[in-house]
Amino acid sequence: MIEPTPGDVHITRRGLPWVISGLVAFSVWFLSPPLGAARAEGVGDLELDGPVEALILGGLAAAVAGLFATVLLRSAQRASERADSLAQQLRKCSESANEASRDVSALRRALDDHAIVSITDRAGRIIEVNAAFCRISGYDANELRGQDHRILNSGFHASTFWRHVWQELGAGRPWRGEVCNKRKDGTLYWVDSTIIPVAGIDGETERYVSIRFEITRLKEARAALVDARRRAEVASEAKSAFLAHMSHEVRTPLTAIIGFTDLVLSGLEQAEPTERIARHAGIIKRNGEHLLDVVNEILDLAKIEAGKLVAERVATSPRRIVEEVMATFQPRAAARGLGLELAVVGEIPPLIATDALRLRQILINLVGNALKFTERGQVRLEVRVASTEHLSFTVEDTGIGLPAAALDRIFEPFEQEDSSTTRRFGGTGLGLQISRRLARMLGGDITVTSEQGVGSAFTLTVSIGALGLHAEADRVAVSDDRSVQVPAPTVTRLDGMHIMLAEDGPDNVLLIGGLLEKAGARVSVFDNGRLLLDAVTAPDGGALISARPADVILTDIQMPELDGYAMTQALRVLGCQTPILAITAHGMLEVERRCRESGCDDYLVKPIDRSKLIDACATWGRRERAASAA
Repeated sequence: MIEPTPGDVHITRRGLPWVISGLVAFSVWFLSPPLGAARAEGVGDLELDGPVEALILGGLAAAVAGLFATVLLRSAQRASERADSLAQQLRKCSESANEASRDVSALRRALDDHAIVSITDRAGRIIEVNAAFCRISGYDANELRGQDHRILNSGFHASTFWRHVWQELGAGRPWRGEVCNKRKDGTLYWVDSTIIPVAGIDGETERYVSIRFEITRLKEARAALVDARRRAEVASEAKSAFLAHMSHEVRTPLTAIIGFTDLVLSGLEQAEPTERIARHAGIIKRNGEHLLDVVNEILDLAKIEAGKLVAERVATSPRRIVEEVMATFQPRAAARGLGLELAVVGEIPPLIATDALRLRQILINLVGNALKFTERGQVRLEVRVASTEHLSFTVEDTGIGLPAAALDRIFEPFEQEDSSTTRRFGGTGLGLQISRRLARMLGGDITVTSEQGVGSAFTLTVSIGALGLHAEADRVAVSDDRSVQVPAPTVTRLDGMHIMLAEDGPDNVLLIGGLLEKAGARVSVFDNGRLLLDAVTAPDGGALISARPADVILTDIQMPELDGYAMTQALRVLGCQTPILAITAHGMLEVERRCRESGCDDYLVKPIDRSKLIDACATWGRRERAASAA
C-alpha cells in the first residue's frame, strides 16, 4: 500500500471544492424528472437550455477540471521533489568524484616522483610512460611509445623467466618480481616490478599497468652482504685451521725444548759425552728459534692488520743486506748439501732509501722458504736493477715447485699449497702474506713463477727512493756469471766495557749477564730501577756521581719499585749522558715510541738474541767512549 505524502494531501484539499461542486451539479441534473425522462429516451436527443443546464454543464466541467488539476499538481509536486532529490544526489556524486580525482592526482604525483610507471596495450606495446621511466632508462617518451619492453631487455634473465611472467599475466593475475634492465647507454639497473592486467568491458585484458621501483643499490648491498658473509665464513674457517695449526707449531718446538732440556740435565748428571749434550742443546736452540719465529710472524701480521707497522726510509746498502742474509743461511744450506749462491747482475746502486729491517725480513723469508722446500740442487739469490725506480731480488730454487692454481692462494693468510705441505715442511703460512705486504710498503711487490717438480722463482721489487743510482759511494758491478763470495760472520767483543744491568728476573740476569761477561764486559746487576738510580747518585743531594757512570746501561721495562721508563726519565733529568738501551718483551711500535720518549737510545726485544745484544752494546759503547774522549 502506498502511503500519501503531505504534498498529496495538500493538493487534494485545494481541488476538493471543485470536485464537490461538479458532483452536486451532476446529481441535480441526473435526478431531476425532466432530465430523467430525457435520459431515459437518450441523452443524445436532450437539449439543454436555460440556467439549469448551464449550471449542470459548468459543474461537470469544473469537476473534470478539478480532477485534472489535482492530478497535475500532484504529479508536478512529485516531479519537483524528485528533481530536488536527484540534484542533491548529483551534488554528492560530484563532490565524491572531485575527491576521487584529487586522490588520483595525488597518487599520480607520488608515482611520478617515486616510481617508474608505464602502460601498454594488450599486445605489450608501450602507450604511456612517466618522467621517472624516461629518467631511469635514458630514453625519450617518443622513443618508447609503440615499442615493447624488449627495448630494455638486458639478457640477464632466461627465457623461462619471461615465460612464467606472461603465464601469470595471461591468467589475469598480477605479477611481481625483480628485473634487470638495460639503459639506453648500455648500463644495467635493477627494478622491483609489479605488472597489473586491466580488463575491459568485455572482461578481456585490454592493457597492462607496470609500476617499478629502482633497487640497484639494494641489489648491490645484498650482493656485498652475501660476499662479506662468504668471506667471513672462509676467513673463519681459515683462522680455525690456523689456530689448530698454530697449536701444532707451538707445541712441537715446546715438546722438543722441554724434552731435550731434560736430556741435557740428565746427561750432565750422568757425565755423558760433551758432544751428545751439545747436540741436545743445539736442538733446544733451534726449536726455540722456530717458536720465536712463530710468535714474531703472528705479531707482525697483527701490526699490519691494525695499520701499526710503518716502514722507514733511510739510506741502506742492498749489498750489505743480501750478504747478511746469505751468511745467515750458509750453515743451513751446507748442512743439507745444497748450493747457496748470490749473484749481482749489472750495476746496482750502493745505497737505496728503504727500511733495512723490513727488507732483510722479506729476504730471510724468501730464502728460508727456498731452502725449506728444496731437497736437492741449489738456491740462488740474484740482485739487479729492474727499472730506474726499482731494484729486484729474485730467489730461485730447484725445489718442489707449485701448481698454477696455488700461485695466488699462497699469498693469502694462513695458506700453504695444501695441508700436507704444512705437515711435511712446517711453517705458519703467514710468511708470504707478510712479505708481500711489507714489499708493497717499500714501494714494490712480490711475484712468483713456478713449475711443479722443477722449482720456483720469487721476485721482490723495492723502490730505490731518492738516493738511486747517484749516491756518493762506490758502485758494485759483478758480471752475470760470477757469484759474490759470502763473508764469514765476525765475532764482536766487549773487552774493557762496563755495563750496568737493571733486571728483576733471575733467569734473565743469568742469561744476559753471562752473555755480556763472555764477550768481555764487566757487568753490574741491579734488581730494579730504584737500586740502579741509587747507585749512580750521591746519597745526600741525589745528584749524579758521574755524568757517564758506565759505557752502557741496559734496563728492563717492567720492574718493581721503579720501572725502566721512570728510571730512564730520572737519569736524563739528572743529566746522565750514558747510552740507555731498553729490554722489553713487547715488540710493538707503541712500546718503542714510549721507550724513546722516556730517553732510551735503543731497545731490544726479548727473547734476547746474543749477536744483537753484543752488537748493540758494542755500537753504543764505542760511541760513548768516543764522546768521552772528545
